[in-house]
Amino acid sequence: MRASSPAISPRFLGYFICSLASLFYVYDFIIRIIPGTIADTLMVHYQIGAAGLGLLSSFFFLGYMLMQVPCGLLYDRFGPRRLLSCTTFIAAVATYFFIATPYFWLASVARLGMGLGSAFAYIGALVLASRWLPARHYALVAGLIQLLGSLGAIMGEEPLARLTAYFGAYAVIKIVAIVGIVLALIFWLLIQDYPPGTAAQWQQPSGESHEWRRLQHVLANKQNWAVAFYGFTIWAPIAIFASLWAVPFLTTLYNISTVEAAGLASFLWLGVGLGGPILGWYSNHIGLRRLPLLIAAGIGLISSLCILYLPQIPISFMALLLFFYGTASSAQAVTFGLVQDNNVAQHTGTASGFNNMAIVLGGVLFQPLVGLFLKWHWQGKIIDATHVYTITDFRFALLVIPICFILSLLVANLFINETYCQPMRA
Repeated sequence: MRASSPAISPRFLGYFICSLASLFYVYDFIIRIIPGTIADTLMVHYQIGAAGLGLLSSFFFLGYMLMQVPCGLLYDRFGPRRLLSCTTFIAAVATYFFIATPYFWLASVARLGMGLGSAFAYIGALVLASRWLPARHYALVAGLIQLLGSLGAIMGEEPLARLTAYFGAYAVIKIVAIVGIVLALIFWLLIQDYPPGTAAQWQQPSGESHEWRRLQHVLANKQNWAVAFYGFTIWAPIAIFASLWAVPFLTTLYNISTVEAAGLASFLWLGVGLGGPILGWYSNHIGLRRLPLLIAAGIGLISSLCILYLPQIPISFMALLLFFYGTASSAQAVTFGLVQDNNVAQHTGTASGFNNMAIVLGGVLFQPLVGLFLKWHWQGKIIDATHVYTITDFRFALLVIPICFILSLLVANLFINETYCQPMRA
């Protein structure tokens, strides 16, 4: 039966379309964390150390960040169906070239393309949710979408590490690229931009002046800046640790294999996945936004300090700490509830893009920065063409993580206004 069939209720069709679009976010996380899972392979393949790996990985976040505001404007003007289909295809093709080339510079360009395409994943699902689903469920839906993304990250940790160990990185990444191309085709065939009869409510006037005016309204809102800064500081620890350095850190800390470390790191993403909808539901349930943000930042600070600096942590307790760490960073989902509260409906795509740009900025800045810190602290040890770093090196380089959580506590307490979960009206 076709998705447009009148026999399907609008509510069911809305949840189906939003769930379908969220598959791109699943795919986004699979390709996002690839460098951390196959770090040793990449360092040998491209003859690089921690600084080079951090730089290579960060190109994804650079592309992702650069497209956030443009993608919000484009979604407001052109709609999700065309953009989701085209950008999924771009991300998939770039993923193939990321490992297929022998040249570091071309791999960096491919990594940039992966980020440019994936930039449309989360915002596309949110825009569809704002059009198809009840407004009172928005923060919860944002958390559920994040849960699906975390499932993608979990699939990209231990399962991808095991497949790579068995089949090799090239074969596995090629399969991942093919999956992305299939997804692009499915989006083109099944996604609908609006519920029946509501297109006029969402369509925007065309022309550069209208796009610029929407952007001006978003940037003139001081709360958008405060919320974006919180999103940046609460999610940067995930971009730094879970997306790249967790597996090397855990491998060094416990002297375990990459596959075992990837399995342990999956608890980070489990926390992100479950924490997003729980915090979104809690925010809606109590009718408050700031309290969940403050609680999450406090949990993140405590758990990160324990992970990095407590000696001789049992692996089972480390798994619990990693879960709480991920739960804390999942509060970025609540920031999208604040975005909806602080902006009129016609600016949701643009404002969400601005917020998401700030959230992913942490990967651009801190992944290469941590790599440089590791390089500066490195003792020069090399085994089998791979740079070897000590746990002391990692603890020095990763100090930026608790600093980020401290900043998120401060901005939530001092600069974010409570909206009581009430969306702004035009």
